[in-house]
Amino acid sequence: MPNRDRYHDALRRALEKDGWLIADAQQSLGQYFLYLSVIKRLDPDRKLYLAIHEEVYEEFFEEPLGELILSDYQVPIIVFDPNLEVIVRWID
Repeated sequence: MPNRDRYHDALRRALEKDGWLIADAQQSLGQYFLYLSVIKRLDPDRKLYLAIHEEVYEEFFEEPLGELILSDYQVPIIVFDPNLEVIVRWID
């Protein structure tokens, strides 16, 4: 196993022990960028939003790393509460 993979996994486990929801954030971002690549080619005028659970937003995207990602990539977000089935906020 390359060192990068070993350290990545250790860091991920440490962050998860600290209460971070890394898997949800990583999966959401990965899916967003995959869809964005396709939509840019098929429907370039369409705006794609990342819909994210309120808890994931608060625990990842309001932290320095999450803020950095949002700033660098200018990801528009819809934050929702799945229990109340409401949109909590739009971030453009």
